Amino acid sequence: MSIFAGVETLTIADEYFETRPTLRTEIQSLERKRGLSLLSKLRAEHDAINFFSALAEIRTGLFFDPLCSELRPNAPVDRKRPDWSFTMNGQRVICEVLRLNTPEEEARASIEHSREMRKWQLENPGVPILEYHQPVTIDTAYFCGGQSKLQFKEEKYRSIIENHQLPFIICVNPSIETFINEIDVNDFLMGRYGFYSTDPNFGRNVAGILLHGYYNGHWVYFPNEKAQFPLDEGNKQLIRQRCMG
Repeated sequence: MSIFAGVETLTIADEYFETRPTLRTEIQSLERKRGLSLLSKLRAEHDAINFFSALAEIRTGLFFDPLCSELRPNAPVDRKRPDWSFTMNGQRVICEVLRLNTPEEEARASIEHSREMRKWQLENPGVPILEYHQPVTIDTAYFCGGQSKLQFKEEKYRSIIENHQLPFIICVNPSIETFINEIDVNDFLMGRYGFYSTDPNFGRNVAGILLHGYYNGHWVYFPNEKAQFPLDEGNKQLIRQRCMG
């Protein structure tokens, strides 16, 4: 919270966590456990798009935390800083988070809508909000539109993956407007014509894609059986169990 000319101004983080105290407590616990400073990073974000990207990274850390003996954000590896590096049962892993947004103006409109709903909810405690939307046909086209971003992640860390023989996971965090769900991701990645098979570098160097669904908050892991440096079977099982809650 900042004060300018005697007027208190809520940060994006203040507004967001006002109705999500449980998530804030979880982040604080992660900070204490791992000696991190995460909430201050969120409070410093004045751009909503950047805020939700940073939050997606932190949520990924919360997902992996119970599975890891070591968990570090932005730890340097050969002059690059992956979003997370961690150790599971002695196996070192690096992870990047990809936030998939619609065009920026649409995302900002959604954020403003969320703020209006939050304000109404605070003014009308206990009154449920019912929203109605037009039916949307879900299609893999938008996810495929993020294909270049996935390729960029693999290309950026390719030398590290190969030189250090590290499993590399990409966590995909879609916004509500993308309408991406696990069926879309499965269709895009898996099978004879999936991206794991059709892009040789991606298929060789990406150990798996972890999807954090917007609507239900569930996590789904899509292991790449073609990966040159895959997760150990025991670690794959740990992630599957974590996804199941």
